Amino acid sequence: MKKTLLSLLIAVGLFGSASAQVPSGDLANGLVAFWQLNGNANDSVGGYNGTINGTTPTTDQFGNQNGALSFNGSNNDISVSSPPRLFGLSSFTISLMANLNAACLNKPTYLLGEDNGPGTQNKWTLGYTAYQASYILNFNVGATGNGVDFTAPVLNGNYIGNGWHLFTYSQTGNTGTIYIDGDAVSSSVGNISIPSDITAPLTIGSAENGGWVDGSISDVGIWNTALSSSQVSSLYTLQSAPEPSTYALLGIGAIGMLMVRRRQKTA
Repeated sequence: MKKTLLSLLIAVGLFGSASAQVPSGDLANGLVAFWQLNGNANDSVGGYNGTINGTTPTTDQFGNQNGALSFNGSNNDISVSSPPRLFGLSSFTISLMANLNAACLNKPTYLLGEDNGPGTQNKWTLGYTAYQASYILNFNVGATGNGVDFTAPVLNGNYIGNGWHLFTYSQTGNTGTIYIDGDAVSSSVGNISIPSDITAPLTIGSAENGGWVDGSISDVGIWNTALSSSQVSSLYTLQSAPEPSTYALLGIGAIGMLMVRRRQKTA
């Protein structure tokens, strides 16, 4: 009895100590790069390894030590000097897990991008920007006023300062869709064209040599195809941690089943 109970508790504990995985199955279709950021900036798929500039290891969304990288909001990021370029792609997807601190509400925050410099049209970025004292998540191509913005509804602090969230942008033709935690929050149409002359590295945690992330990032992926809404939902399930109550219910259920079986044997 004691040994069986101990085995069940260990099993539940192991289940509770999950970790994010490199997407597989249909989620691996078109996956060209995936940075787990589990203490380093190595690409697990295509060999597009990055360079860490001041970031430090931290716990990920599952509570695993060294499972993510922490950004201090000032002059630190990850640089991938020769990243997979999006030019010429009619469909693509960009996704990452981020735990943004409340300090990000006070300034524009770029999650990642390829940017030749302030004011240039030779760029794309995914991040939060201020608009009339509100904060919106957007995917931008080109300089402000000359590019294309795919913008989510005003989000304010709903996804800043309250834990880990999955931010995903999926593009099909001229239609771009922004997802948060597996749910589509905005879809819009624009004449998008990723510039062919972007020479800047891919930076994770900043863009335009600024907009520094204050918080943690893990599991950054780039696909050369558009993930469907069901695939993005599956990606969120793969990359997100169950609520603590889920583990408790599993443990209670396992112990309850054991007690029922024991009573049946002694009846």
